Amino acid sequence: MLFKGFYNNAETISSDHNKLIVRIKLNKDHDIYNGHFPNNPITPGVISIQIIKEILEEHLGYELFLREIINIKYISPINPIINNFLLFEIFLQKENKFIIVKNNIMLDNDKIAVKFKGKFLKKS
Repeated sequence: MLFKGFYNNAETISSDHNKLIVRIKLNKDHDIYNGHFPNNPITPGVISIQIIKEILEEHLGYELFLREIINIKYISPINPIINNFLLFEIFLQKENKFIIVKNNIMLDNDKIAVKFKGKFLKKS
């Protein structure tokens, strides 16, 4: 985990060859929120991408390199005080040497906060 203690309780809700659903709990007291932003904590977008990568690495059993962000939309801010549980709905597709990933990050109320599509490579 790159940002130790940022989230915990990663729980796999469902998993198959092409789809993975994982629920995590954000640590609203993590130091990152002191700077992003004081008295109004918002989860940084880059950390959302890092969490996707870490969930994938755990699922696949090997390290990944993010090769390309094809598309990303930040639809709703993720405030860990209001929504400290997130659901990651990840769709995987292997294409040659790439793993194409489509992901929705959903808040407690099933509202989509982030939509991501990107290409990952297995680290050698």
